[in-house]
Amino acid sequence: VTVSVLYWQPMASDEAARAVGGKAGRGDAKDKDYVTVGSIAATVRRHLESIAPAPDAEPGGAAASPTTPSEAVTGAAMRRFVCMFAMPAGTAGCGAGEDSSAPASPTNNDAAGRDDVLQAKDIERLLKAVGFEPEHKLAIAVNLLLTKCTPSQRAINKRQGKGANRAPRDAKATASELTWLFTQQQDPAAAAQDGAAAGGGGGNTGHTKARRVEPGTPEFLDFVRKTPLMANLRRQFVDLSDEQRALGQTPMSAEEFAALEAAMVKPLEMTFRVHRCDPSLVALSRILLGACDGGKALVPSPLFKNTPAALGVDTRAMADSDYHSAEHAATQALCRNGHSAGAWSFQEAVSMLPVAALGVEPHHRVLDMCAAPGSKSLQVLDAMLRDGQGAATGVLVCNEKERVKARQTLPARLKRSHCPNAVVMRGDGTALPAMVKPAKPDGTPAEQLRFDRIVCDVPCSGDGTARKDSGVWSGWSRDYGESLTKTQRALLLRAIDLLAVGGVVAYSTCSMHVAEDEDVVARALDCYGDEVELLDVNEELRSRGVALRSSGGVPTPFPDSKRSQEPDPDAPARRRAKHQTIKDKVLRVLPHRDDTGGFFVALIRRVQPQVTQHDVGTKLNHWTNGKRFVRVDATLGDKAAFDDILKAYGTDRATFDRLTGSAVPTWLVTPAGGKKKLFLLSKGAAEVVHECMLRKGAGSELVASGIRAFEQLDAKFLPESVTRYRMSGEVVALLGPACDASARRITIDDPAVVKELLTGGSVAAPLFQPPAHLRGDDGKGAVLVGPVIVAIRLPEEKFAAAGLSADNVREGYLWLSGVLTQFKLAHTLDSSAVRTVGEHVFGFTMPDASSTKKADAAAGKAVAGGSDNDEAGNDDGADE
Repeated sequence: VTVSVLYWQPMASDEAARAVGGKAGRGDAKDKDYVTVGSIAATVRRHLESIAPAPDAEPGGAAASPTTPSEAVTGAAMRRFVCMFAMPAGTAGCGAGEDSSAPASPTNNDAAGRDDVLQAKDIERLLKAVGFEPEHKLAIAVNLLLTKCTPSQRAINKRQGKGANRAPRDAKATASELTWLFTQQQDPAAAAQDGAAAGGGGGNTGHTKARRVEPGTPEFLDFVRKTPLMANLRRQFVDLSDEQRALGQTPMSAEEFAALEAAMVKPLEMTFRVHRCDPSLVALSRILLGACDGGKALVPSPLFKNTPAALGVDTRAMADSDYHSAEHAATQALCRNGHSAGAWSFQEAVSMLPVAALGVEPHHRVLDMCAAPGSKSLQVLDAMLRDGQGAATGVLVCNEKERVKARQTLPARLKRSHCPNAVVMRGDGTALPAMVKPAKPDGTPAEQLRFDRIVCDVPCSGDGTARKDSGVWSGWSRDYGESLTKTQRALLLRAIDLLAVGGVVAYSTCSMHVAEDEDVVARALDCYGDEVELLDVNEELRSRGVALRSSGGVPTPFPDSKRSQEPDPDAPARRRAKHQTIKDKVLRVLPHRDDTGGFFVALIRRVQPQVTQHDVGTKLNHWTNGKRFVRVDATLGDKAAFDDILKAYGTDRATFDRLTGSAVPTWLVTPAGGKKKLFLLSKGAAEVVHECMLRKGAGSELVASGIRAFEQLDAKFLPESVTRYRMSGEVVALLGPACDASARRITIDDPAVVKELLTGGSVAAPLFQPPAHLRGDDGKGAVLVGPVIVAIRLPEEKFAAAGLSADNVREGYLWLSGVLTQFKLAHTLDSSAVRTVGEHVFGFTMPDASSTKKADAAAGKAVAGGSDNDEAGNDDGADE
């Protein structure tokens, strides 16, 4: 039976409580803070019958349909609603026609082929029957829940053998949501009392909406104290078992636990981390922070106020009450726009601890096993590129199992960081294949690529996130948390398998449940024995300037070892001694001690190679998913074409190599042999992409790698263009200042031209006239159309507040990629960055979102080969 924990006010009478809650094997709702989906089914049926009472059943059990379908919920729609949103206890879910208790005769909806979709008029009558007007916010929510199927979803349902119009909703989740919705009612007696207290009349229909218990109120704290989540914390810290006491755990005092309860219901402060991986983003962040009241409204997070920015943890924080106040509305808008433009990323302070503890260096090979949504991946890149792209030879492999996150979310976020060191792959982290360099013809044996640092931030029950997501209180269960431990152990064990000797893995969860934290670490240490050691994460963080009041963890029982025979008789004793240090060397962050969310971190280092060695040169699979990458300097790399591109932009290979350091230019070759895109990959990323295959990796694939440097225009677009390759916005701030100003570069100082270009996406004559060096016949002929670099002079008054030099050609200009035709100049900057720069740097009033999308479309059409907003997701508020 599915249980939904609700934000409830006490019912006024036993009869009213039973009317909403029923019994259903769980007791009266008057005595419990939850009702079951099974028990709510009767209530929903009563609502439906109040609209269209079902006639007597005919012999054989089938009920007749309503005589006037236009004035009632149709029989098929009732089936759809009862089956999908009010499942009886023990029902896993059903499609149209599977619930024999609902009317089953054909209706107008059935004849139209929409027998399992509630129509708009049906929804409206249903909402009116339960006391909600159509414009009520909860009525709008129901409409969203009962949306018709789209044609694409209908095709998916057909392939999967489901009902043609079955909504793409999870039955269990939707039932839970509607359970909450239909229990926001009060009985007549309680409603009358409330109405009298408010000075209103007593004529109540019994459908008045109940007062919802809002987070941050005393009533919410009373509700929280009764939840399974808080009961589990009490068992872990206060009401200790005999086993816990025997292990040496000291119970938490009543005063401290009360402080923990109070901290858990306080809203979490807003925190973001400023990016340091690209000079142009650093300059943009400094200008934006300077525009925000001189940066005084945003202060460094207390945890990282003494931490060097080189670690990738340059933070800003603001109290939740201030961040969401009307007084700081401009600050909130700036923070969100800065996140969208890539200047910084919203990230909870404790979420930055694992990467800060790892100590990532520019040459390291790093793996993020569960990378989405990408906050920790970006933090790794900030640390790796702290000395510039030329010094960063390492690689970050971002793995994600879920298809949408791996193909859209991760590439979109990493793209805004302008880092050639990232490689995105899709695979199951619990069985992540080894990366192997195959044996070479000269006799060089196959070699497995191992990682120096691994981020293992595993899926968890998330009870530590309750301060930023109040829904955790109603959805958390101890059984669910313990059901994840098998996956968590598998991820940690696989991470240790892939470590190089001396490499370190950071295991972390946003959970305070011992089964997901210390128990998982204990089993991993027991499994690997002398091959690994547990590092003191508390000492590692203190040495890097992190100021934490939380320290250590809780003791955990020694795991039952499955090793029946061991050659070394002292090995069990060593493992037991190592187990005793777990509670002192791990870190459990508690909300009341550091004013953060709950979190857990542990560091494990490999000190010996694997005892069991495999023949890594066998069972190798390609993993580029049909993509073919060729180095520019390779035999088939067409080095001359690359040199021609650089020459067209007024630079050369020597300058390119000086700016990009060890980056490897790489062609993405089409099946027909065409070279449409050129990417930049760091030395480590090139090693992974060009030289490695996956051992037993049939289920894994390469999604994205490096940054896009140049892209070919469509064949029919601007055939007279000087060059067929457009410089990407990901590298234009790096390469643009080094290109000859008399080649393909346009410098704009006129404020009117700048405003038209940023607000409209393009600018045309007579407001804009191409410069003389982009016209033939000594500046008097036709326009030399094609891709261009656009340099927009930034307002000088912004530099004083940001501490930048207006004379610095890289910092003093906004660098864009664009295309020049006979009629206009268009840029290809994505809409989020345009809005951020226009509003907060130049002070323009930017158009609304729909107009910005039109500008994006215009820019993409002008480029006709893909603009910089391709695949650019706007993951606003991720981790906020």
